[in-house]
Amino acid sequence: MNILVLTELDNANATFCLRLGFFLDHLKQTGKIRDYRVNDLAHPDVYDLVIIQRYVKLDEKLLALFEKHPKPLIFETDDLLIRLPCYHPDIANLGHARLFWSLFAKHIDGIMVSTDYLQRFYSSSSQNIEVIRNVLPPNFVNERRQLKSGEPLHICYHGTPTHIKDFDFLARTLIQLEKEYSDRISCHFFGFAPHPSIEAMPGMNVYPFEPDYLKSLTRIKAIGVDIGLAPLLNNDFNRSKSSIKYLEYTYAGGIGVYSDVLPYRAIQGGFLVKNNRASWESCLRKLIENPDLIDQEYQKALHFTHEHFRFEQECDRFYSFINTVYQKAAKKNIHFHLDRYLRTTSNELDPFARLQMFNSFADVIKNDNALLEQAGRELETMTFPIDLMTLQKIETQEKLGFPIPPALLTRLFRRAISKKYRDSWTFELSMYRLASLLKRKNLFPESETLFNKICVKSKRIDLAAGAWFHRGEMALRSNKKKKAQACFQKCLEKNPLHRRARECLRRPETLSRKGFWTS
Repeated sequence: MNILVLTELDNANATFCLRLGFFLDHLKQTGKIRDYRVNDLAHPDVYDLVIIQRYVKLDEKLLALFEKHPKPLIFETDDLLIRLPCYHPDIANLGHARLFWSLFAKHIDGIMVSTDYLQRFYSSSSQNIEVIRNVLPPNFVNERRQLKSGEPLHICYHGTPTHIKDFDFLARTLIQLEKEYSDRISCHFFGFAPHPSIEAMPGMNVYPFEPDYLKSLTRIKAIGVDIGLAPLLNNDFNRSKSSIKYLEYTYAGGIGVYSDVLPYRAIQGGFLVKNNRASWESCLRKLIENPDLIDQEYQKALHFTHEHFRFEQECDRFYSFINTVYQKAAKKNIHFHLDRYLRTTSNELDPFARLQMFNSFADVIKNDNALLEQAGRELETMTFPIDLMTLQKIETQEKLGFPIPPALLTRLFRRAISKKYRDSWTFELSMYRLASLLKRKNLFPESETLFNKICVKSKRIDLAAGAWFHRGEMALRSNKKKKAQACFQKCLEKNPLHRRARECLRRPETLSRKGFWTS
């Protein structure tokens, strides 16, 4: 299937990578999906499924996509964006998120979330909700670094500036610890400085926010994490979050100290602490003074992530869910598409727009022979001009992976043989390309008929020689060796420099197992 992703996030963004990018790239590499594109509203008919990530801005193109081109639709989110806390930087977009939900809830065929908390929240809107947890590919795992004598512990935080409020109770604790243990710890903040005075302190290292998630992960792995920080205020918005920082710190070779809130209560390896300054200070002091505890907890965390956060397992669940939604929703919409397809005359819609429409649901109705035959018969009545532009469009459809209906090829062949042969460059080249297309689709009798016309009537040496060569290939495929030899000799009479014909006469085994030339 071809998938359209609509998102306001960059495709290198952490949320896009974790929720969609890693999975879709893997499915494309393994051949389970044809392709996916991001925010391509120019060609809506090409796509079989639409995934909207979070709440995209509304515009006429987006509304038209669902009104004029109904598609199976999945809504994906990993945050409770319609319950933003008042301090959140994106609070101004709260009204937009609620408007989006009110307009698009009726179109949604499935919802994909990252946590059980989000599943419960959206259960009133849809019964078809799947929890796909945030996971990282296994090649991201970094070995635990070996501390040398006198080397400081690396205390790190990795996140976006939207979490600055979560550091309110912790920032001064870190400043105090840095003063006391300046020779034993080194603090690294990736994304922002949790307090203005931190940037000026010699033992505090602040790195600007890196929007490219892969580069950001590479950066923290290069530094080497010993203790990762994950403070999180306890509110509805944060309770809906995933435990992604647990994976990031573990995969970077360290352990985490986490706020004792819902996202982290199910993990093993690391420390949960209450959201107050005394609890965090006590825990961090214990780790600084007993670094062996880090190694012990790290082994627990690494084992737990390997057991409960397997990338392949979540990727299979992701594919199973989108495929189920696609099949159910596509069957529901198929009669709408077919009715529109059959009632639209060739004057109202370009034949190739109708061909794209046919291809968009051909896979879905492939088991319903009656519907498929009905649609195929309609193609017989369509007028496709026999010209280079027509054939180029058909070949483009084929390269994109769409099936070319046999009825279309039959129609083109009948129109071609009904026309009077014209001695013109464009007409002969069109005939040649159509004959080649029929040959690729194993329609040998039709292809032979057109190539024979070119052999007999064409005054162009290159086309005539090529036609004789193609006829020889088809003859050899049909095990007619004498005819094949005669065709290859005719080809060489027209063009003595035709290397492939000469090679086939000398060594017929140079053809592929299918009987066609392979260079």
